[in-house]
Amino acid sequence: MAHRKVSIYLYGKTPDGIWKYLKPAIGTNNKIRPGYGVLHGNATKLDDGYRYVLNVSGKWIPAGDTPKEAQQAAELKQAELAYVAVGGEVQEEQDKTAQTPKTKITDSIAAYLAGISADVAGRSKRPRTYTSAKQILSEFAECKWRENPLKHVEEVTSNDVKQYVGWVIDHSRTNSRRTGENKFIRLKAWLVWAKQKVVTSKDAPIVPQKTSVHVLSDEVLAKFFAKCTDVQRMIYTTFLQSGMRDEELMYLERTDLHWNDGSPFIDINEKPRYNWIPKWYQLRKIFIPLELYRVLDEYRKLPRIQNQSPWMFPTSYGQRNRKLLQAAQRIAKRAGLDSKEVTLHDFRRTYATTCLRKGMDIPTVKKQLGHSPKSNAIWKYVEALAEQERSRKVVEVWAVVPKPPIEKEPVSPTIQ
Repeated sequence: MAHRKVSIYLYGKTPDGIWKYLKPAIGTNNKIRPGYGVLHGNATKLDDGYRYVLNVSGKWIPAGDTPKEAQQAAELKQAELAYVAVGGEVQEEQDKTAQTPKTKITDSIAAYLAGISADVAGRSKRPRTYTSAKQILSEFAECKWRENPLKHVEEVTSNDVKQYVGWVIDHSRTNSRRTGENKFIRLKAWLVWAKQKVVTSKDAPIVPQKTSVHVLSDEVLAKFFAKCTDVQRMIYTTFLQSGMRDEELMYLERTDLHWNDGSPFIDINEKPRYNWIPKWYQLRKIFIPLELYRVLDEYRKLPRIQNQSPWMFPTSYGQRNRKLLQAAQRIAKRAGLDSKEVTLHDFRRTYATTCLRKGMDIPTVKKQLGHSPKSNAIWKYVEALAEQERSRKVVEVWAVVPKPPIEKEPVSPTIQ
């Protein structure tokens, strides 16, 4: 007990936004420099909000806000340990109630976002991940969903998380449980990072699963394309015959189309100059039909396209086209279809089920779609195809079976 060491540490936020325990820096007068900690061997000024703590055999004990208070606390604790070593008894009230200094929610979120920002710079995360996390965590920190605001990470409970998610669902435009689930996942990730495991995946809102995959029938596609302009027909045919995601087509440049000695493909590659970086498994070559390549190649060579913009399908002002969904819904409405039943992802689903129906093997379809190697999403398309085949076979069976004769009821004699 007599050899237990009492060490003074400084707990605060480093210039890169991360909260750390650091040894205090010693000045030329051999005294602790207020607010300075040793980081990577150098005396580093910490942001306001730092505090001193004692470390006694791995246990943290608050020691004040100034070097003088910290030194006094260290001397008192060392004296207590020496007294206990010779048989004395000391009340442990301070040790029992002592706890690690609390962290402000805003500081914790800033440090967490700094880590994501570094991952984005290192290409291990996408910029949209940072944007999404910042929006969700800032919304949580504002505490509009709660009467009394939370100040410290340690105060967050599972009920707080559930209350926030419920507030999100109630205030979303469509009362979307999916939105609540997405924000729950992001919030849980931050809390785990902050070592506050107050919720598990079982606490996520229950989201009804779709029973089937919606694909576009030949009849719907015929009506849809009948109301398209030539350029619109080219855009949505590209969706249908490549299975591209909406963002992938939105960021498609003229130079992404390649002939490849008669095996044409579209190159999905990252475009950091536009701050667009897909996930690693989404970077791929999408092989396309020869006829589609021919149409796209002729289109990209038009002078007005070449001189206007790098994009394959720019707006009339040469900007990236962000209104592809809205345009598709207007076309569907002109075709007499339910506009909500025609989405950009429906073209991707139709592409996947068509490829499977025509005999393309599952690994190839996954590669064309840009699915993660561990993803099981492909099986929903397999199931959708099986449902379609089952329906078709039932129709075929009963189309050739003679209908049973309908017995006529005897006619009652007419009374004259």
